Amino acid sequence: MERIDTLFNIERGSLQSSKSSDGQYTFITAAEEWKTHDQYSHNCEALIFAAAASGSLGRTHYFKGKFISSDLCFILTPKDKINYPVDLKFYYFLFNNLKQRIVKQTKTGTSKEAINFKSFSSYLIPYLNIEQQDFWKKKLVKLEDIKNNLSIEFVSQEKIAQKLRQSILKLAAQGKLVPQDPNDEPASVFLNEINESKRKSNKKIEPLTPIKIGEEPFRLPKGWEWARLGNIIDLTSGVTLGKMYSQELVSVPYLRVANVQRGYIDVDHVKQILVPEKEREKYKIQLGDLLMVEGGDWDKVGRCAIWKHDINPCIHQNHIFRIRFLGQIFNTWGELYLNSPVARRYFESCSKQTTNLASINRTQLCNLIFPLPPKFEQSRILARVQTMLIKCDGIEQSISEKQAHLRQILEALILEAIVSSRKEEKKISIPQMQLLGLFIRKLKDRSRPMLQGEMGLAKYLYLTDRIYGVSTGFQFQQHNFGPYTPDIKKCLTAHNRYFKKTGRPGYEVYDLDENAGDLFVNPLPQQQLAEKAISDLISIFSQFKKNRSRELELMASVCWLAESLKTIEFEDIWRGLESWKTPKRNEKNKSEIFTPDEIKRSLAFIVKKGWHEKLLKLSTVVS
Repeated sequence: MERIDTLFNIERGSLQSSKSSDGQYTFITAAEEWKTHDQYSHNCEALIFAAAASGSLGRTHYFKGKFISSDLCFILTPKDKINYPVDLKFYYFLFNNLKQRIVKQTKTGTSKEAINFKSFSSYLIPYLNIEQQDFWKKKLVKLEDIKNNLSIEFVSQEKIAQKLRQSILKLAAQGKLVPQDPNDEPASVFLNEINESKRKSNKKIEPLTPIKIGEEPFRLPKGWEWARLGNIIDLTSGVTLGKMYSQELVSVPYLRVANVQRGYIDVDHVKQILVPEKEREKYKIQLGDLLMVEGGDWDKVGRCAIWKHDINPCIHQNHIFRIRFLGQIFNTWGELYLNSPVARRYFESCSKQTTNLASINRTQLCNLIFPLPPKFEQSRILARVQTMLIKCDGIEQSISEKQAHLRQILEALILEAIVSSRKEEKKISIPQMQLLGLFIRKLKDRSRPMLQGEMGLAKYLYLTDRIYGVSTGFQFQQHNFGPYTPDIKKCLTAHNRYFKKTGRPGYEVYDLDENAGDLFVNPLPQQQLAEKAISDLISIFSQFKKNRSRELELMASVCWLAESLKTIEFEDIWRGLESWKTPKRNEKNKSEIFTPDEIKRSLAFIVKKGWHEKLLKLSTVVS
């Protein structure tokens, strides 16, 4: 695990999200959709992390090219390409997978949540070596391509389901979903009863404009009636927020616009307000009340749902209308029609819009033309709608489950990457790291340092293991450049706090990091033997000033063949070199790299040192 600021340079974006303009450059904000701008601040590969936008908090974007970023975001670029190389595409997946965890542990604020720069910078995330990053990135990219293709299909299916739902509501609202029954008492009867009841109540009633011919949104079935909504409801606005009172106040739950969704009330986040007891009783919501949103975005205007919850008392704010239907009008019929496409078109046509917000007032709502079916037909329509919408719910639920399943697969793959990287770390023993540390320290502590890359270190370790009998724990195999073990790279890169790369690209060598002293606190099991082997080998190859790497490869390759072929005869070794393919080099095999005289010289040295006796006694290795 490493701090985010160990792996990445972190800077804040520079532009307010509202400052977009027509331009050729990408303007990346916290939102899912990007904007454009006529200037750019960065021309690179980067991650853009949403740090101060509550709806998008923790979202991570990946981008490569010219861009400018919102000041609500952090821009992350690789910090240490030598010691901590990062694949930004892999970390794009990782950050999005850890989104909820990062947000939970680094956010501040209540009404306006944001991620603290210092907390984010010090947050610990998994670090995988660059090969593992690349391996898992390729898997994740393939899976994301599949997910994106399926998402297009899911979106298409969702749109079809939404259209089907709207069609059901539209047909229901127009009386086309169930057949009419001539035995039903017509709606005119209970409409007259409502009018007569209102007349007898002696309440002051504001007259509404009579419905004109041609004003109706559609043709009514037989037995139905039109009415202005204001004539068949009891309508109340809600409590005004921030109002000052002189009376004693009581705390009471209240509903905001966010609580009233289309078709249901969200009571997971109900807030409290202080009001006088008289106001509490005035705005108290009763079971069955229909609550409607007065304004907001276009899709929010007229949104309504029935109150079915047991929070008592509970009131509502002034941007929510409370509707109670009179007479024999079911509140469920009112909810159905007011959420139907017919009513929504009316709200859109008459709502006013300021500062990107739309709203309707009391007068406009009361003037809505409302269809009244006979009482029993209302029941039949509602039952039929419920049956059909359950099927729509099933379609949408199936789509949601498939989307969730895809997300779970991505999350599982990320988790597998993290777990596998930790398993790889556990496979690497402390003695292996200590031995590498000893070699690097000895190679460095010379008047002219002889630091090596992973290939050179692998050959030194091979000779240490085979010639000096030091148990390295590495499994060696035949490679283009001589005996090699892939585990050496895992050992060097999995523990970056001990080892670091230096040198120019293509010629990197390994040095000890500042924490490497921890490796030498406890001695190796074969400390003295290991130190003697290292000193001997460094002494042997330090004699070669110009072609040291070539001589090391030659010696290790000849020893490998002597061990595997069980011979030190020149002809056998030469044939072994001819069959040793080198596909990643210009030469076809090793016999084209080394001359016969070099092979004979190397064999003579091996015999002189007595190394051949040890090599011939070893069991045959697997190449």
